[in-house]
Amino acid sequence: FTDGGEGTFGANAGLPTVALGLLAPLTAKWVDVGMISHADFWTLAANIAIEEMGGPKIKTRFGRKDAKSSKESVESQVGRLPDGDKGKEHLEEIFKPKGFDHRDIVALSGAHTVGSCHLDRSGFDGPWTENPL
Repeated sequence: FTDGGEGTFGANAGLPTVALGLLAPLTAKWVDVGMISHADFWTLAANIAIEEMGGPKIKTRFGRKDAKSSKESVESQVGRLPDGDKGKEHLEEIFKPKGFDHRDIVALSGAHTVGSCHLDRSGFDGPWTENPL
């Protein structure tokens, strides 16, 4: 949703302008006709992207239900997503209460080394690593 909830969080700024646009033709073909939920579709797309980048093949489990409106979303991004300019302790503060261990945090954070940062989406510019994928 772009009218409220997580779709409007600054940390998700690239989703409506980039990711959703790239997926739009497939969304129209599979989601809009009720074959698959948005949540399952995004999970499937992420799993395929991981495999395409040389990662493992991940079995997608289907059955997620989509919210009916942004009113079913969380009201605030406070404590949900980490700030990009903070270190390990901040990542632990955000993710340990959600049940993440160090391995989970490294995997999730490592995914952000794919590609580059965009000033208009994250407030950061350029690659996170010397050799971005």
